Amino acid sequence: DALTRMTSMTLRHGANVHMGVQQLEKVRGDMTCFAKSMARALKKYIPDGTKEEGACPECESKELIRQEGCITCTQCAWSKCV
Repeated sequence: DALTRMTSMTLRHGANVHMGVQQLEKVRGDMTCFAKSMARALKKYIPDGTKEEGACPECESKELIRQEGCITCTQCAWSKCV
């Protein structure tokens, strides 16, 4: 309950949804935990092409973007969702 209220408040006051999703994805737990479920729901509001931090685990390129809700490498086409 508190997590949903805080997320709602921060988004209403101009918080970046991308940064919120990044933080929710760092929560420990499996894909059925509430924070991970919220992150999955909010991902659809992140525009395609948004740059991500980090390096590709396949080719070590730093060219990562969000594409259809998934983190994807522009160099080798690796996707976190596959």
